[in-house]
Amino acid sequence: MKNHFILPILLFVTTTIIGQTSTSSSETATSKKPIKVNILYSYYEQDGNHSPVTGGIGTEHLSNNDTKITVNIPLKETTVSVEGGADYFTSASTLNVNKYVSSASTGTSNVSGSDTRVYGKLILSNNQLQKKQKGSIFFGISDEYDVLSFSGGAKWQKERKKNQLLTISSSIYIDRWLLIYPGEFMNGVYSGTSTGYYGSDSYTSGSGVTSGSEDDDDDDDDDGSGSGSGSGSGSGLIISDLTKSGSSYGETHNTSSDDASNYQKDLRTTINLSVSINQPINKRMNNAITAEAILQNGLLSTPFHRVYFNDGITNETLKLVKVENLPRQKLRLAIGYRFNWFFSKRTLLKTNTRIYTDTWGILASTSWIEVPIKVNNFLTLYPFYRFHTQTKSKYFEAYGEHDNSSTYFTSDFDISQLTSNKFGLGVSLHPIYGIINSKLTKNRSLMVKSIDIRYFNYLRSDSFNAHGVSLWVNIEI
Repeated sequence: MKNHFILPILLFVTTTIIGQTSTSSSETATSKKPIKVNILYSYYEQDGNHSPVTGGIGTEHLSNNDTKITVNIPLKETTVSVEGGADYFTSASTLNVNKYVSSASTGTSNVSGSDTRVYGKLILSNNQLQKKQKGSIFFGISDEYDVLSFSGGAKWQKERKKNQLLTISSSIYIDRWLLIYPGEFMNGVYSGTSTGYYGSDSYTSGSGVTSGSEDDDDDDDDDGSGSGSGSGSGSGLIISDLTKSGSSYGETHNTSSDDASNYQKDLRTTINLSVSINQPINKRMNNAITAEAILQNGLLSTPFHRVYFNDGITNETLKLVKVENLPRQKLRLAIGYRFNWFFSKRTLLKTNTRIYTDTWGILASTSWIEVPIKVNNFLTLYPFYRFHTQTKSKYFEAYGEHDNSSTYFTSDFDISQLTSNKFGLGVSLHPIYGIINSKLTKNRSLMVKSIDIRYFNYLRSDSFNAHGVSLWVNIEI
């Protein structure tokens, strides 16, 4: 599916449903429930000097603009939610995919430092499955040049004794990747287009399935989940919410449709299962525990990432280099605990801690604290801070440190040993009667209920840094 088809389809579906809801012959109590529209714009920028495209050295500069619109439409006992958006991102390191050779010599023509990803999701929710039970299902699609991702999932909630809430959710992501290799490689094997020695081992991460002719920046932990589903926003930060996904650094390539048909293709499947229990302690306190498991199969390495080996040669053009190779399966496990406390009428303490591990050898822990402070009836400030630490994957080594006898190897610092700090401030404007309140028809008004602005700064021990700002507008119709 081409990029420009997705958003018009979502717009048509949304417009049709809204029209049917608004022009109903009999205005029942259900149809008078407000249609909720959320608009989110975010800007993200990063920099560093450990790009995996060039073997763990080189620029990681990237910028990303993301616009997302979500429409929640009540239809009797069901709520229909339609979500659509687009990312536009630029990546300096992408230009190094063809670092040593011309594009024409390998068929990877028009490799570009920018790309656009479009995505959409349809969610159907029923709040009255049975007494004190709720359920929802979703279907999604994400498309950028080298990754086409389809997703689906379901969630079930049940209120138990003492207001305890049990939630079980599952999802599956199926990503189709184009196998785009560094310019000096052809189908993962050195093609003879440079003067250096580039190792003759073939790219063994997959068979290369051919077909003839992949939030909110709050969830960006560095726990190795960068090898997740390919339907990500292109952000270089790793996403802690294991149901989310991201193509590493958003380094995709703008080429013509004729070029795209020449690439081999491979698949990645990501299956997620999550169980959480939310339990109020008293009127001011509640806590929750969550357990997550993800099983990934297929292409878990990135074809255009280089790895340089420890061969005693200092001249990079003469060093042994291969395409990143990682196992085709990974099991990821995480357990988290959340505690919220209204310790005054105007102040809320929100904390979250999580432990993560996977079969690639990473053990990570993340702690998060946020303190919303209600200044008055229309203004809330919420400073936040997050600390993360992790061990390195058993397949990671820095530039020029891998042994040539290794079966699996990567120099992607996202799965290296590291610590990180993230801090920022959010501002929420939420007057009782809305920021804007305008009558549209006899039974409907347009109200801009709230506006949130949020800024964060992110610092990592390997010199990687990032910052971003987001604007969220909540509208009711």
